[in-house]
Amino acid sequence: MASFEEAVASWTCNINEWYRLNATCEEVTEAFNRDFKYKKAYDGTSYVEMFFKTGDDPEWTVSLDTADREGLADSVESLRGRPPLPTYADLGGNLMNKIMKDLEYEKHHILDFCMEDDELSNNDREIRIFVDTFERVHIEIGDELKIRTNADGLLDLQEGLGRAFKELERINYEKITSEMSKAEDSMIDEGISAREKAKKSSGDISQSEQQLVDVWSFNDPVNW
Repeated sequence: MASFEEAVASWTCNINEWYRLNATCEEVTEAFNRDFKYKKAYDGTSYVEMFFKTGDDPEWTVSLDTADREGLADSVESLRGRPPLPTYADLGGNLMNKIMKDLEYEKHHILDFCMEDDELSNNDREIRIFVDTFERVHIEIGDELKIRTNADGLLDLQEGLGRAFKELERINYEKITSEMSKAEDSMIDEGISAREKAKKSSGDISQSEQQLVDVWSFNDPVNW
């Protein structure tokens, strides 16, 4: 935390590093007083108290968030009678930093492929992937959806897809083991049923009248 003069010195250094303005502390102070000093926050309170100061102390923050850094830089340029600073081509209007200013915008094609999509009648959804010199990744899904993100967003997407793939493998494994268990149980049941039928069938064999007569005789020498 710092005094107002110390904070202005830090803000000036910050916007000069980012946007090569070669601004002076006097210019930054004038820009702040004109465009921020009496600005209202979203809830009607002082914008300065909410975003440029810290708590209840009369101390100033030396680190500005992206919106205030860009706003202060544009205010300095406005005081000089210049138009707003250039922005990224299609990334929400964020100001280009000092490195990006020196680069020509280029978009590099990476890959095209078709993905099966049950929502389409032909089951094919075209996917196109590009990267650009502003370190953004472009994922175009058909003509309906375009995603622009950075390396962190790409890693998050990769992690999400990886987890989805592992979950599909788990589901597939459970299905296979379940079907194998059902088949094994069915074979056991069929075997038990076959044995029961065989026992019942052997017990139902009828005897002839002659077999029903006991011809054993004590007096028969054969039985002595």
